[in-house]
This record gives sequence, structure tokens and C-alpha cells, in this order.
Amino acid sequence: MLELKEADVASIEIENPHGKFTFTRDGESWAGAVVRTAAEEPKKPEGDKKAEGDKKPEGDKKPEGDKKAEGDKKPEGDKKPEGDKKPEGDKKPEGDKKAEGDKKPEGDKKPEGDKKAEGDKPKNPGWEEFDGKNVETMLGAFRKLNAHDFGAKEDTAETTGLETAAKEGGTITFKMKDGKEIKLLVGKKQKGSARFAKQADGDLIFVVAGFVADWITAQPSKFEKGAAKDDDDAGGDPHGPGGPGMIPGMPPGMDPEMMEE
Repeated sequence: MLELKEADVASIEIENPHGKFTFTRDGESWAGAVVRTAAEEPKKPEGDKKAEGDKKPEGDKKPEGDKKAEGDKKPEGDKKPEGDKKPEGDKKPEGDKKAEGDKKPEGDKKPEGDKKAEGDKPKNPGWEEFDGKNVETMLGAFRKLNAHDFGAKEDTAETTGLETAAKEGGTITFKMKDGKEIKLLVGKKQKGSARFAKQADGDLIFVVAGFVADWITAQPSKFEKGAAKDDDDAGGDPHGPGGPGMIPGMPPGMDPEMMEE
């Protein structure tokens, strides 16, 4: 159904109910960014809000009667007469200005080397927990993706959730170095964790195994440090017999579309 070489992938975009993910190749590793949905944003603890009782009581306002009476204003006649202004001649002569030579020499500027090194900047600002190794693991699931099953004749893009994939399941777009794009949609669950899927530019509805769909429907934590270890601790071979996405019982190397016939 889908075959790609990891080395040819320049970037990956995922959109699902948890947010929008962008992974960009950065040398031998990957840089990541996420725009979480409102539901995924960390909530501010309720205790941090200012208690209602801390508000200044209304009774503490200064009464209107305490305002300075209009009659207490300084009469106009008490203004300083114009003749008391300092004569223009008393201005400091121009020559008293600080000589140009007294300026701090240019050499006293902080050397450029004292600036914070570029390498000190966070690699994935806003998502410091991101681990690019998880992107490599994900790519392994799509190296040669075969159908786990196929949709029935009555299944449509609407009934399987593929028409609104970003809300029902998710979408993943592989942007290749040669400019080509491959977009895969996953919708509702079929059986267990397996989900209906199809290529964005195709009509054939098939089913992908749960371990494949899980990458497309993932929360941000699946791409963070320690996530790979958690998957390993779960045990078992997620690919099952025959390789990634194979229909159970299918002989290795057999084209899954032949099963449809």
C-alpha cells in the first residue's frame, strides 16, 4: 500500500485531535514542534488563582467627601510671575558640554565572543521533552506498509470517518526530498485498535494495524523521551508475523491486494 525510504524523507506532518506535529530532518537527527489543542494544553492549577476573599472590600474605597475641595486650589494670583523666570543668558554654554573625546572608546564594548553561544539555545523550544529517536522508530512502521484488512463494499469515506480524518483519527504527510508528498488518512476503528485508512489521492479503503494507526493518532507524549522504553516494556512484536501491517496468515512477500481477489 505504501513504501518509502527513511533517508528520502525531509519532513513529516501529523494532524489529529491532540494537535499538529511537525518533524524536520536535522542532520542525522530530527527536530520537532507541536501545536497542542486547547484540551491538551497544561492546565494552570486552581490554587494559583487569586482568592476571591483577597479582593479589596468595596467599603475601603475613599469616600467622595475626602476629595480635596475645589476652594483649596491655589489661587491664580499665587502663580510665579513671568519675570522670575531664569534669564536665557544663564543657560550653560555649549562649550561646557561633555567633550566628544570623553565618550567611552569603542574598544570598551563587550566582545562578540561574550554573547550567549548559539548552541545554548534549546533545540526544540516549547517541546524540550521531544526525542527525535521516536521519529526514526515511527518511520520503520511505514517503510513498507501493507494492508491489515480491507473495507467492505458498504464502507464509505463518510461512514469510516475518513472524510473527517483529522477529527476521527488523524492524517500523516511525508514530504520527500524530491518534493513529492505522500498523505495517509486514518479514520474510525474497525476492529480492536485497527483503523480504516486510505491515501489522500486514492479511493481504496483499507485497514491499518493498531501499531501503525497509533503513530498517526498519537498524543505528544509518544514522541517524548522515555516513550520508546515504555513501548518496549509492553512486550511482544508489534509487527506480528509477516512484517509491518500484514494481514494475519498472509504468506510473507505476498501482495495483500491479491487477498481481495
